[in-house]
Parts: sequence; C-alpha cells; structure tokens
Amino acid sequence: MAPLNYSKWDNLDLNDSDDEQPSAPLPPQPTASSSTASSSSSSSSSKAKPLSPPSPPSLLSPANPAQPPGKVAAVWIPCIGQRTGDLFLPKLIDDNHPIFSEGESSPLSKLVGMEILVWREEKRDYREIGHSPPHDNQSTTYMMINPSDGFAPPRWQSGVGSVIVARVDKKPLARNHIEALWMLADGVLDQFGNGPLSNYNKQRYYTPGGWKQFFESYARDQQNYGNVSFGGTIKPWEV
Repeated sequence: MAPLNYSKWDNLDLNDSDDEQPSAPLPPQPTASSSTASSSSSSSSSKAKPLSPPSPPSLLSPANPAQPPGKVAAVWIPCIGQRTGDLFLPKLIDDNHPIFSEGESSPLSKLVGMEILVWREEKRDYREIGHSPPHDNQSTTYMMINPSDGFAPPRWQSGVGSVIVARVDKKPLARNHIEALWMLADGVLDQFGNGPLSNYNKQRYYTPGGWKQFFESYARDQQNYGNVSFGGTIKPWEV
C-alpha cells in the first residue's frame, strides 16, 4: 500500500442533515494506485513519501510502553481548522477524563478487538455548526462508519471539530495504531464502492485476525516508504 496524499481530501463536501438518517454513503476515496499514476506523469523520478512525516519518539515504544500513574496515553485528531502537521498526535489524558463516560465507541474498532472511544472537543451540536469545512475531520468520520453499510451518522460527517480518541480499556494508544485503523476504514469504504461486502472481506476487515494481518502489512509498507516512526511502535494487541 503506497502512502496516500491526504491533503486532497481536505475539501471534500460531506452532506449535513438535521436528522440521523444518512442520505448517501460516504464517497469512495482515490486509491493509492490512482494517486501514484497521476503523480508519475509530472515526475517519473519522484520518491514515495510516508503518509505522515516521521514524528518524535512516541509515548509508546518497545522501550517505554508504560503510562504515568493516573494518566492514559490517548491520541488527538485535529480538525482541518486546527491542523498544523500530523493528522494524529500523542496526548496524555487523566484516567477520569470525560471521554470514558461521554465518548462514543467506534463500531469498526470494536469488531477488530481494539475498541476506541471518540470524544468531541467542540461543545456545540453539529447542526448548530452546520457546513463548515474547518470543522471537518474526515479521518474520524471514516472510523465512525457503520460496518453494515459504510455510512457514518450525520453527527460524525460534518461539524465534528477536533477529537480525542482513547482505548476503552484505558491501555496505551499509539498514534500509529489510529493511523492504521483509519486506513483499515478507508479499505472498507473502497470495498463498499463495489457493493455489499463479501464474506471474505468481512473476515479481512472485521475480525481481530484480519486486523493483525492488516496492521503488520501496513506497518511494513510504511517502513519501506521511509516512515521510520512505524519501526518503534509496539503492536496494538501487545500493549
């Protein structure tokens, strides 16, 4: 899987709605192959770049997997209006943070055995915000899709704002774990572009075993593309 240029997704128009019934599925995203083909026409010698720039040492590494007492290693996902660099940033939160009582579970994460909670920092209702590209947070939208049909509820399609994500079991969550889960969701949406998921793809995307295979493959590919940050992150099921 070649690294993706996610900047082209920043201005995608996700339909807002005043009720909880989605009017259309999320649009399928460009595949890595199409992105590579378009870029090769302008520069045949350009080298593949990692999905996100290598980051400083994470709170999670084989040498330091522990959390400080009373704290949980979570991840902050900024919306477009607050993004200045990486899509996913490590964040320490208190172990009694509101996310653990108010956060909403990602259905896909629950299926693969790494259940995460998502908590909006924005206090206004998404309908009050309305259509506001700076409040879009598409990586979060992807992780909140309903696995049965590929739809995200309207409240996770627009007016989302920045969010914090943490594991429901309060185990440490690495930035790269969330990046891989986002790309797993991207793969699910690609499959929905071809119709309902087959039993094969349900095993591939919706099981702990399929998640392990996907994570290991994605991490290996990212290291090959030069994203050295994937070389020091322990695997989600080893936390």
